[in-house]
Amino acid sequence: MCGLTGMIFGEFHRSDSDYKRLCEIFTEAFYLSEERGYHASGVSTLSLDGTHFLHKSPIPPSVMVTRNIYNKVLSGVCDSTTILMGHSRWKTVGTELDNANNQPIVAGPIIGTHNGTIKNHNILFKSFQFKRFAEVDSEVLFRMAESSLQEGIIQTSCFNKFLSYCIGSLSFVFVSKTDPKNIYLYHGDKPLFLYYNRNLQVLFYSSSDRYIESSILGSAGWEPLYFPENKMYQTNYSDFTHIISESFFYQRGCRNTTQLMLPYFKNVI
Repeated sequence: MCGLTGMIFGEFHRSDSDYKRLCEIFTEAFYLSEERGYHASGVSTLSLDGTHFLHKSPIPPSVMVTRNIYNKVLSGVCDSTTILMGHSRWKTVGTELDNANNQPIVAGPIIGTHNGTIKNHNILFKSFQFKRFAEVDSEVLFRMAESSLQEGIIQTSCFNKFLSYCIGSLSFVFVSKTDPKNIYLYHGDKPLFLYYNRNLQVLFYSSSDRYIESSILGSAGWEPLYFPENKMYQTNYSDFTHIISESFFYQRGCRNTTQLMLPYFKNVI
């Protein structure tokens, strides 16, 4: 169990006071997500020019939010920011003392966060011959995304085919530095809630609607968006009111991963 927290921004001019309040809201939800994971935490931003800032450490969110580097990352959020993402980690695969296992994960140009467990990650890494820099199972999702890039753009049909070979549990969010306007949210069997502020052109996501409701208390303009399981939502910075929705499939549960359809791997791409 881990916690996902994030804000996705559309093309819109916001005041300094708007950003101050949005970062306060994010911080409150991020802080509350500690109950879903306290072994490690991290935050990252991405801008239109592909520049990203990231800080993660084997500390809980309650400690992370007191650090100067945390405030420095959030202070850079502005009109050219496309996403602010946070993660609170409950360790499963890979020690939190190796920061490579903590999230957000950077895999090539992909930046992402994942809640869940990919049971057959070792088989997937070996069979697809993906690069690997960490022990954590989540990395395989973002290596799949990296391998689904064509001329810097994620090909969702390719990625979703990769995803169909995953066994386990998941919800996750990712973006490519080569295409920072497009953000991908995948809602599997792990909770993922979306709220929208039409006045500020911001999407707010979290692993618990309780964290969102608590953090936006007293702030106007927020409304929940329907986000069913086994759906991918793709948002675009320049066309924020149009969300692309696709269904996807993966193999839930804890089947015997040694028998995973190995003869079919060659047909994935």
